[in-house]
Amino acid sequence: MIDVIVGKEPSLIKRKVESIIKEYENQYGVFDVSHFDTRDKGFLFDHVLESALTVSLFGDKKAVVLSTHDDLIKEMETSLSELMAQSMFDVSLIVIFEKKPLAKSVMGKAIAKHARVHQIKDPDVGQLSILMKQEIERLEFKMSNAAMVELLERVGDDTTRLYQELNKLSLVGQDIEKEHVVKLISKNIDEDIFAISNALLDKNIGKAFSVYQNLLAQKVDPLALLGLIGSSFRKIYQISALYEQGISNKGIADRLSLSEKQVYFLVKNQMRPSFGLLELLNQLAQIDQDVKQGKIDRFVAFELFMIEAII
Repeated sequence: MIDVIVGKEPSLIKRKVESIIKEYENQYGVFDVSHFDTRDKGFLFDHVLESALTVSLFGDKKAVVLSTHDDLIKEMETSLSELMAQSMFDVSLIVIFEKKPLAKSVMGKAIAKHARVHQIKDPDVGQLSILMKQEIERLEFKMSNAAMVELLERVGDDTTRLYQELNKLSLVGQDIEKEHVVKLISKNIDEDIFAISNALLDKNIGKAFSVYQNLLAQKVDPLALLGLIGSSFRKIYQISALYEQGISNKGIADRLSLSEKQVYFLVKNQMRPSFGLLELLNQLAQIDQDVKQGKIDRFVAFELFMIEAII
C-alpha cells in the first residue's frame, strides 16, 4: 500500500493524508501512524526503514508518512525507490513530494510502478481566503476585509508565508487594518523579479528602474538581486533553448521539473531567443564576479547592467 502525494499546501496535504489513512482503516482496522520529515533535526532514512520493515509483535497495521523536500531527495532516491519495491502488506507508506519526480528518474519509475499518485493543486484565491479566515479564527484576532485583500496581494499563493505573516499580525495586539499590512508585510518579491525581468527583456528602462527602486525600498541588496534575476533568466533561457529544439511543453516540464502550466505561461509571456538570453547571463556572471572582487560598487554595477541590457 503505497501512496504518493504531490503538493506544497500543508493543510491540504494533511487533509489528504488523513483521508488515505481513513480509507485503509475502513478496510483493515486501526493503523499506528509514524511521521517523518527529511528536514527534521537528526533525520535518518534508516529510521524510516526501521519503522516500515519492522514486524509488529501484535500484528498491528502501520502507516509511515514521509515528507520529502526537493533539495534532499537525491540523497535518498535509491533507498526510497527500493523501499517502494518491497512487499509490505501490513504497512501503508505515504510519501509527500513538493514536485513530482521526473518520469524517467529512478524515483519516477518506482512511483509509476508501485504507487497511487494524488496531485494537490495549488489553492486558488477562494481557497486561500478560506484558509486565511480559518487561521485568523484560530489565532483569535480580527482583521478587516481590506486588510485581508492586501495581505493576499502581498503573499501571493505562498501558503507557508501566509501563515507566517498571520502569526506576525496576531501579535500586534489590536484589530488589523490595511495600514498594518502595508507597514508590516513586504510585497511578494517574486512578482517584482518577474516584472523587472520582463522590463529588461522588453527594453523598458522606465519600468525596470521603477521596479528596481521598489526592491531597494524593500531592502533587497543589489548583489542578491543579481542572483535572483540570473535565476529568472536562466529558467527562461532553458525553456527557450528547449523550445527552439522543437520539444513540447510537456517535454520541457518533465526535463526542468516544472508544471505544464508554468511552462505554458513562461513560453507565452517570457520566451526570447536563447542566444540573447545567454549573452545576458554572461554579463550577469561577469558583474557578479566584479562586485565580489571589489572592482565595482554593487549599486552602480546593477544599474549599469540594466542600462547595458536595454541598449
